[in-house]
Amino acid sequence: MKHFYVCLAVLVTCILTACSEGEVAPEILPGAGSEIYFEDAMNFGSDGGNKSLHFSTNKDWTIYVANTVNGSRWCTVSQTSGQAGDISVQVYVEANEGYDDRNVVLTIQVGELMKTVVVTQKQKDALTLTTDRFEVGQEGGTIHVEVKSNISYEVVIPDEYKGWISQKDAGRGLSSSILSFEIAASEEYEKREGKIMIHGGAVTEVINVYQTGGGIILLTESDVCVSDRGEIVAVEIKSNCEFEVKMPDVDWITVANARSVSSHTLYYTVSPNETYDGREAEIVFLDKKNSNVSDTLCIRQVQKDAILLSENEYSISADGGTLDIVLQTNIEYSYSVSEIASDWIVANQSRSLRKEILSFSIKENATGYNREGTIVFNGISSGVSEIVTIKQMQSNVLVVNQKEYRIGSQGGLVNIDVQVNRIPETSLSETWASVSNIVTYDKNNKRIIVGIDPNISFQKRTVILSLKNKNLTAEVVIAQNGSNANDDIWNGDIATMAYAEGKGTEDNPYLITQCSQMAKLAQDVNSGKTYKGCYFKLLANLNFNNLVYTPIGQEGRAFSANWDGNGKMIIGLNISQDKNVGLFGYIDGSTIKGVSVSQSTIIGKEKIGGIVGYAKSSRIYNCSNEVELISGSHVGGIAGCIDASKIFNCCNRGKLSGDDCVGGIVGRNGEGSEIWNSYNKGSIREVWSSSGGIVGYNCGEIVNCYNSGTIKLSNLNPPFLTVGGIAGYNHTGTYIVYCYYLKQAPVNMEINLVGDLDWGTCIDCCTFNGSGELSETILCDGGQYTSILKDALNYFILVHEDEDYNYWRTDMAWPDFVSEK
Repeated sequence: MKHFYVCLAVLVTCILTACSEGEVAPEILPGAGSEIYFEDAMNFGSDGGNKSLHFSTNKDWTIYVANTVNGSRWCTVSQTSGQAGDISVQVYVEANEGYDDRNVVLTIQVGELMKTVVVTQKQKDALTLTTDRFEVGQEGGTIHVEVKSNISYEVVIPDEYKGWISQKDAGRGLSSSILSFEIAASEEYEKREGKIMIHGGAVTEVINVYQTGGGIILLTESDVCVSDRGEIVAVEIKSNCEFEVKMPDVDWITVANARSVSSHTLYYTVSPNETYDGREAEIVFLDKKNSNVSDTLCIRQVQKDAILLSENEYSISADGGTLDIVLQTNIEYSYSVSEIASDWIVANQSRSLRKEILSFSIKENATGYNREGTIVFNGISSGVSEIVTIKQMQSNVLVVNQKEYRIGSQGGLVNIDVQVNRIPETSLSETWASVSNIVTYDKNNKRIIVGIDPNISFQKRTVILSLKNKNLTAEVVIAQNGSNANDDIWNGDIATMAYAEGKGTEDNPYLITQCSQMAKLAQDVNSGKTYKGCYFKLLANLNFNNLVYTPIGQEGRAFSANWDGNGKMIIGLNISQDKNVGLFGYIDGSTIKGVSVSQSTIIGKEKIGGIVGYAKSSRIYNCSNEVELISGSHVGGIAGCIDASKIFNCCNRGKLSGDDCVGGIVGRNGEGSEIWNSYNKGSIREVWSSSGGIVGYNCGEIVNCYNSGTIKLSNLNPPFLTVGGIAGYNHTGTYIVYCYYLKQAPVNMEINLVGDLDWGTCIDCCTFNGSGELSETILCDGGQYTSILKDALNYFILVHEDEDYNYWRTDMAWPDFVSEK
């Protein structure tokens, strides 16, 4: 009987194997005329258009258009899926209204086979002005216009306008895209207009300048004081228009001589004042065509006994100083300072008889508030008196409304508003910035305009504007972005340096912009240079063009620096070696973060990972893998094997296969290692033992993770061996908590949470279905109860909010990360 069951089992196995071998492999073949699109790219001009993409398949097919950076759908296809056969799909591209080249990837999928076509589009040539019209007053002035262009241009002022329009040299710190022009004052009566031409290839922009004209009436004197005896007053007037004279309705001023030429002297007779009161009247000169153009002559005549002051009110700064009061009098007089102001208004001389100028010292105002005092002038033998009011403002003011500003790499002008009661002293910490102007709005509000040069470096930079008002100081920080790096495609070259620029510090890291620099980094490290303690940052998406790539680091020659992928993507890797295989082969004491790997070929026999082959005493986070990994053992979507290391905020969507120690995130999670807040959506196939959705062989911690990938056992691997939805084998003294895996017929029905475990391990996990519903209501970390996968994952993050764990999206049954901290 036992022999019968053995024979039966062998027969079933042979039938299943035969069925599997009879399955036809999927194919995607480029059609006639479309081979170049698959080999190179489908290129469009800036005007857009459409092209035909021909290919053939032996099975049903689907085509996907990748998401663009800003989410716009500028590339579409006429058909997104279909049946096997010869296919022709129209690719439509909208006109590119932007000023940068752009590209998007089309992915054709037949079963598990995928091929891609890159669609590229040229930028739109542009020459734009912030404004093309300026209205300038008759007095003239300076105008500024910002030119935004991705082509060369020249400035031309036509000859007929050069007499009153001229270009000013850009001050130090002003970007060449900020143009300044000086508009001369107009002495013309009529409005005039001019043009400035900006030529850039076939593109021309015109700046229209309109300057108002108008009448000019100027008096050499506007205020005349006359004694009580009377006199003839002579006033010189200059005008470019016909004017009329509006005499006051008084009988003590008459015209002595009348003329009506453009520039001349007019005479007026002021009769003697026989009254005891002073008197005044105004003679108004008006443009006949525009009464708003005028000037006024004020004639003031003293009484027989008079004290006449030039002004009755003075405003003094907080610093104090000397005040000279001009008066005219024909009598003896005395003066007195109000008692409330006697300690800060002090007379500089005591003579009190017929002095035309009296000097007073005003002390510094240190009170912090405005103050006011008076000086009374009294006629000694008459009832005549005059009062002067002195108003002194408070002490120094210096308040910066905004302490930090940011500007793009192209440079330009930064407007900084400051509350200050005088023009402050300014200084800048860098020569690539300069103060181009200070505009006064009122006595306590000013705008400081700082010009910033273009930043041709990839590094962000800052400049400090220091302000000083007497004893008060303030600082403003202006941060300027570095230039953007273009995405790069490798031609197989190796750079002379492993970076474009930088000093390798945390604040000024080595910046990587090209594939050849990554190849140089691999060459350096694999030759023994560890770069220990240094910092690197990737600035561009890299395409290694399916050329042979050597991983960074190997056993005995580890990479020990900090490498920031900056959210960029790496594609086109072609790696095939025995062990320690990945973007990074072997790291020790390193940090790897923020990079995605896809559309690559990674093959090895041992310790294979999409990001890292082997990691020791390191951290890996905010990384993702979409590459299919093929190996013998120790295969992980993120890392093949780790010891005393931590992985968090990572995900795998790539397919994995291997004999043993295969895990969606890590193949072998060694002692002292942790995997937190990560997930796997890639399928795991043909595994034998110690394989799981998150970890194959676990000697550490697995916390707040989930697996929705399908796990398929090898035909020679019965379900009771060490294969699990979360971990294949769990070692003594370790634990797996707040973890979940998909189990809904027919997916993973024969898979347990953990394939096998030793005594002393801690397990707190459950399964979920296709709708993201847990198999039971659980008590989450923090005391909340839930039966929904996405809620359980986020409840854990709320308790650990002070750490760097990403939150999960709430609009997905099997959630992705919502953002990176």
